[in-house]
Amino acid sequence: MNTNPVRLGLLLRREPELLSGVSTAVKILELMSDRQFRDRRDVNEVLSLKFHVIRFVLADVARQMEKHEEARRKMREQQKEDEVGTNVAMFLTLVTFLNAIKYLYILVLL
Repeated sequence: MNTNPVRLGLLLRREPELLSGVSTAVKILELMSDRQFRDRRDVNEVLSLKFHVIRFVLADVARQMEKHEEARRKMREQQKEDEVGTNVAMFLTLVTFLNAIKYLYILVLL
């Protein structure tokens, strides 16, 4: 089993559907690592360390995904606020224009 973090990252980039259950995988890998390390009769430290490394990499990927989603959500909110601000500015411009036309109409009638 290759636990090189770069290789794991490349695998996750190539197969993004593996990230759908990353939080569950992190929990399972933590339990598997603990079980391998705490088995009194047959302690398998190497396998425990491999599970731990994979869990660490996946947990970091999950944190980065959460940060990325938070940034996307903030960007969408900012775009909505900008859109509302633009619509309000266009409305105020239209109202000002209509008031100017109304005053010109009144002046023409006088």
